[in-house]
Amino acid sequence: MVEHNIIPYLEQYGHQKYVDQNRSFTLAGKYKIPMFNPHYFGDFEITSKSSETIFVAIINHKHNKELLFNSCRDLIKENITNFKVIIAGRNAVNEIPPDLEKNIFLKGEVEFKSLWEIYNNSDFVIPMLNPEIGAHDRYKDGTITGTWQLILGFLKPALIHKQFAEFYKLNNENSLILNSNSDLSKMMAIAINMNRVKYELLQKNIKLLSDNVYNKSLENLKYSIEQSKNYDS
Repeated sequence: MVEHNIIPYLEQYGHQKYVDQNRSFTLAGKYKIPMFNPHYFGDFEITSKSSETIFVAIINHKHNKELLFNSCRDLIKENITNFKVIIAGRNAVNEIPPDLEKNIFLKGEVEFKSLWEIYNNSDFVIPMLNPEIGAHDRYKDGTITGTWQLILGFLKPALIHKQFAEFYKLNNENSLILNSNSDLSKMMAIAINMNRVKYELLQKNIKLLSDNVYNKSLENLKYSIEQSKNYDS
């Protein structure tokens, strides 16, 4: 099994026995439990950077709405308007403010096929992991954000806060790193103005990370299968 939330489910559901039998994994490897990370979403062609930069933002907390909205307003004030932000999946946004309707689009919950197409056609992912939100602390410890799967699977560079970046093996070679929340508009501007050569280099480095995670996961799975022969079901 792959445990998404080590804390508290490992203890709550009595899964320690599976850890002891080498049958349990986590999405990133944590607490001496090996990693098994499935991030294949279909045979999608890797896209190059769009002329109008497309971001997909994950807004799962109400406090991140204004952070995103105000960052977009800062860009528009600087006459940077050649971008789209798509808010897809379950989210905390009910409506888009009128002054941002030309740049932010709310898709909400859609079927997986449509969701995967949204991510595949995007240029960057903004996980909106926020160190100022206490509930997000778990995303750098016992819980792995599913957004990491999308970054690896679709080879999309992230705009991510530095307090979370290292845990997800994201850095300046494969993503854009925020030193603070106030850097979001600046990093969005860098992403928008980035040329295709620089963008493809970020993608290449994400691909190296994705392949490394895949190969390590496969190695861990093979070991688990071999070891599990020693135990009854």
